[in-house]
Amino acid sequence: MKKKFMTILIGSMILLPTSVAAQTNGGGPGIGNYPDIPRIPARSPSAYIAYNDGLNIATVCFRTTVEGAEIVLYKNGVGVESISGNAEAGTQIPLYLPAYGSGEFTIYVKRGTTLLAVYNITL
Repeated sequence: MKKKFMTILIGSMILLPTSVAAQTNGGGPGIGNYPDIPRIPARSPSAYIAYNDGLNIATVCFRTTVEGAEIVLYKNGVGVESISGNAEAGTQIPLYLPAYGSGEFTIYVKRGTTLLAVYNITL
């Protein structure tokens, strides 16, 4: 029995090699020996907001189909635009912010009471 146990123990140590190596540049997700490999977040949001500095256009992008989506644009804390409806995956809705003047803008993308995305910018 003792001989069997020792054989299993030594065999498992040989079959399960371990190696430890130090990273030269700090480590972390997406960093290290393979910085160019894209990392996908555990939960991908169904909507996000992209902003183009040169054109001053904020684009609301939907990754998945969202029923009852609502986009609300606030300028200096006051609602100036509201768009609602169903959005299919791949839908992009541009918002030309200079059309509303200058100030502090906040864009909310919601589905019911669930906040899907938010973006703040000052023009």
